[in-house]
Formats: sequence, C-alpha cells, structure tokens
Amino acid sequence: MIPVSTLLGGTATERPLPVFPGAPVVTERFSFAALNIPLPDTSIMEGRTLYPPSVITKMTRVAIPETVLFRDLDGEAVILETGSGRYYGLNEIGTRMWLLLQRHGGVEPACRDLLLEYQVSEDQLLTDFVRFVELLASRHLLELGET
Repeated sequence: MIPVSTLLGGTATERPLPVFPGAPVVTERFSFAALNIPLPDTSIMEGRTLYPPSVITKMTRVAIPETVLFRDLDGEAVILETGSGRYYGLNEIGTRMWLLLQRHGGVEPACRDLLLEYQVSEDQLLTDFVRFVELLASRHLLELGET
C-alpha cells in the first residue's frame, strides 16, 4: 500500500490505496476560486468503486473532454479541469497511463502496452487501471463509452 496525499483546502490527508508497486498516484488540488466547492466523493480512495464493476471493462473507450488541459512536466503531469478550476497531479506511472489512454482511447490497448512496460500481473494491472479510470471519470477528466 502507498499513501495517496490529497490536498484539500490547504490540509493534507493520507489514505492508503492498494496498488501494484509504483502504481499511479493522483493528487488533487483546488484553485482559490474552487475552495468553496463541496469536497468531492472520495470513496474511490477508500476502496469502494464509484461504478458497478461491469461498467468499466477492457472494452471501455475513453475520451478527454475539451474542458481538460494536460501538461507533461518531465514525466509527471498536471491536469486542469477548466469547468471547476480544479487541477490534479499525476506521478510518472499515472502520467504514462494518461498518455496511453490519450493515444489509444481505450482501456484494453493501454493495458496491453503497460503489461509490456511493468512487471505486474494482468489481473492486478487491470484492477488498478480500472480504479484509475474510475477516479479520472469521477472528476470529469475522462468521458466513458463502449466500443
């Protein structure tokens, strides 16, 4: 387990997130304009899924909304959701997952590439990758669809 730091209104909270070693970490920060927005549902960080398990599968397609801006900063990334003013940080693995989702537009081809790059079981990778996609979708950073 690794701690996931989420900065909420200037205070940091640590929540364990079971993942493969070096898995993606998403840190969430709010702009000053967005501090009065109610706190987001953090159930994904507590191990409960936001969607029924059947909603996100290997065949799930993803699209990045026009309101989402991405910037790669030497392997780590910042994502801004312009509609809410919230911005998010990704570690190196989260950035790699984002770039593969952006390139392929789907879960299965991105997972296939990640399996070639990381020493992790397919089941563990798919579990962690689906949780990552769920988190991004819950923050309106990805739109989901089926092929």
